[in-house]
Amino acid sequence: MMNDENRNTIEKNVQAVSSASSAGAEAGAGEIPSGNVDGGAQPFPAATLGGLTATPSPWSISINDCSPHGICVIHVLLNAEGKPYDWSFEYCNPSLARMFGSTPEELQGTRYFERFPNSRSIERAPHYYKAAYEGSYESFDVMLEEAGRVLRVEALPTGKTGYCMCILYDIQTELAEKERKNRELQAAYQQLSDERKVLDQLCTDYTAVYYVDLDTGSFQVWYVAGSSNARRIVGQNHQSFDDFSDAYLDAYFYPEARESFRNWLRVAHLREALKTKERLVDHYESVPTPNGQRYFEAQVVRTYGKDGRMYALIGFRCIDEIMEREVEMQNELKAALDEAQLRYEIISAIAKAYTTILRIDLPRDFTEVIAGEDFVRDFVKGENRASRVLQYLVDLTVAPEYPMAVRTFMDLSTLAARLEKEEVLDTEYKMTDGHWHRLSFLVKKRDEAGHVTHVVCAIRSISETKRRELNLVYMADAAKQESNMKSRFLSNMSHDIRTPLNGVIGLVNLASQYPENLEMLTKIRTKEKETLQYLVSLVNDILDMNKLESGEIEERELNFDLAEVLQELNQKAQQQASQKKIRYEVAWECGKIEHALLRGNPVYLGRVLNNITDNAIKFSTPGSYIRVSCQEREVRDGKVWLRFMCVDQGCGMTEETLHRVGMLFTQESMSSRTQYEGTGLGLAIVKKLVDRMGGTLHIESAVGIGTTVLVDLPFAMGEQTQIRREAKDIEQVSVEGLRALVVEDNELNMEIATSMLENAHMEVTEAADGQEALEIFEKSAPGYFSVIYMDLMMPRLGGLEATRAIRALKRRDARTIPIIAMSANAFADDIINCRLAGMNKHLAKPLDEERMVQALRECMSDGDMLKLQEDL
Repeated sequence: MMNDENRNTIEKNVQAVSSASSAGAEAGAGEIPSGNVDGGAQPFPAATLGGLTATPSPWSISINDCSPHGICVIHVLLNAEGKPYDWSFEYCNPSLARMFGSTPEELQGTRYFERFPNSRSIERAPHYYKAAYEGSYESFDVMLEEAGRVLRVEALPTGKTGYCMCILYDIQTELAEKERKNRELQAAYQQLSDERKVLDQLCTDYTAVYYVDLDTGSFQVWYVAGSSNARRIVGQNHQSFDDFSDAYLDAYFYPEARESFRNWLRVAHLREALKTKERLVDHYESVPTPNGQRYFEAQVVRTYGKDGRMYALIGFRCIDEIMEREVEMQNELKAALDEAQLRYEIISAIAKAYTTILRIDLPRDFTEVIAGEDFVRDFVKGENRASRVLQYLVDLTVAPEYPMAVRTFMDLSTLAARLEKEEVLDTEYKMTDGHWHRLSFLVKKRDEAGHVTHVVCAIRSISETKRRELNLVYMADAAKQESNMKSRFLSNMSHDIRTPLNGVIGLVNLASQYPENLEMLTKIRTKEKETLQYLVSLVNDILDMNKLESGEIEERELNFDLAEVLQELNQKAQQQASQKKIRYEVAWECGKIEHALLRGNPVYLGRVLNNITDNAIKFSTPGSYIRVSCQEREVRDGKVWLRFMCVDQGCGMTEETLHRVGMLFTQESMSSRTQYEGTGLGLAIVKKLVDRMGGTLHIESAVGIGTTVLVDLPFAMGEQTQIRREAKDIEQVSVEGLRALVVEDNELNMEIATSMLENAHMEVTEAADGQEALEIFEKSAPGYFSVIYMDLMMPRLGGLEATRAIRALKRRDARTIPIIAMSANAFADDIINCRLAGMNKHLAKPLDEERMVQALRECMSDGDMLKLQEDL
């Protein structure tokens, strides 16, 4: 059974509970007894562990496994009223399992009354409850029917609510052992009493020895050392041993311990205590003797005189050296505990970096969870075979593309061989949730032959590291692709730009050879214009693609009329198709679309549809047809979903080419670059714009049959404030005699624009920059100018700033005068920025008279002016 010293040690040092309990059982066999078991005088404190409290370490279980006492950790289960009704074995050592005729594996994880339904042991539940939930120390004796013996149970709190550690001792065995020892001590002291010489020899180890009559209280001084404090009072007249001890205690004992030791040393107490015990022992500290002795041990041994009465032999000896050694041991133990605590804290800190840590016994195929998520711990409670636990982790967490590789790496049957010359093995894999983990096997123990017997399996998240690694790989691939793309770009552009330029040079040379042939010169100028328009289109595509690739496109929305966008697109497409003798069919009528007034990016929409129809025209042959349509699919979440369809009878594309749609310069074959005019940028721009607008692109194609392009796009509903004009109404608007303010800093461009407008019978006023234009407009009478043609990039004041300043003027025509942008910048966001600044139209350079006049006519329509006022 455990004495007070060992109980205190257990309460202060939970992690050493098994060794402390073993020490308690063996205290009487080889150590100095450390206390008065009768509860009389306060015992002198024995060696302790320094009052440290430490969290139990994972290795304490190995110590418990070797304990001869039954040790277990139980989880006390409560009913709905919060009262204990059962408990489950969370851990048990072999000794406890043998008490129940079982094994640790069979008991662990089971409930007590499920395993022993006929047991009447529910009376133990309150003790377990107090230890598990109230943190108290409980000690009680039970008749354990399952074990068939009387046991002493010590229940200790573990620091985790609901759990306690129990230590079971076989009282019968210990009582028999104690009885045997008592007989041996009785025989020894009987021999000591009979042989005085032995006693005299023993007295040399003591500073004082007294022989006391326990009935009368009289005493004899057998021995007192000259250096003892007792020597100073021995000669005084003391009637009894109590008088003598009082004088000694009053003179040489510290007050705080005096009364406790006085009660213990009283003859009456000794007489009662020695009736059941052969020896009493206590420790104390006194005022130092002349030679500096401070710590003493008092031993009282029961003996019998020739008259058969009981006497006491009381001896005092100095234990300074023992105490010094004990203090040294305490300090050493404290230092060891501090080191162990530091190591535990370091290991705990490192363990936080791992999601799962398993200790695996390879020969037994056994695993124990050192650290892990709840689902791992829950699984191991019911299945502790290491191979099954690892298989469970693979099935539950590893992404579908990695299981075979991870299973091979986790194969425990080959692990020892793979670790023969290694200490660590690692692998990386992807989880089902997309995160990356690294699994490591670390050698924990090898046998005498060097073969691995125990390993640690550690799993940690490396998603961030993997992300950086993959980013570096991606950046390297992207750089390589970019380099290849640049090379391909230069190669393609070399062909696509040089070919029309060579054509223009050839046409110029041809014109110089026939200066008088007007018919020839007219054809040459037409060809030159077409070729240069192709070059402008190519440059625009390249610049658009560059903006889309760099992500510089701005998200802007305007109110617009779908009918106007489609009308402008179809007019242009019909002209291009008719020139190639291709039949262009429009299967769309405004009345079939309920929501034609929309809010979104009309420039993006126009660019998408224009590129699709351009492709259809470029890759179709004379005599074929192109059919386009638009229909409203649905209204969902405040968005109008429109479907735009273009069907052609062109050359078509293979499946391989369809997969590459969206990549730069994608065409059916290199021969397409010579047979057709396409650059391979059109669909790439369409794909990126559709994605940016939140829509979808679907293409069906067959070589030699044709291509069908479906584009689904969402738009918000615009306000019903616009009035549409028919194209024929716009054409009837006259511009003759109107006054135009042309703002352009480039003299050549100014000359070209002025010439075109004057050719349309308009009056032109010139301004070299935005600031001059603002001043001229402010000084003019309201309504004097009919239109302003504004360049964008100019010194002093740019076109956008000048437009905003004009619109802000407090005069009636400031908000209504048409302002038309003239710019070499033809990006979608440039056009949107012009509209947001207050401009009505955007004309991309190079300019031509027809477009300049047509833009003015459209601006003069009522609907367009209403639209401008709404946008402003």
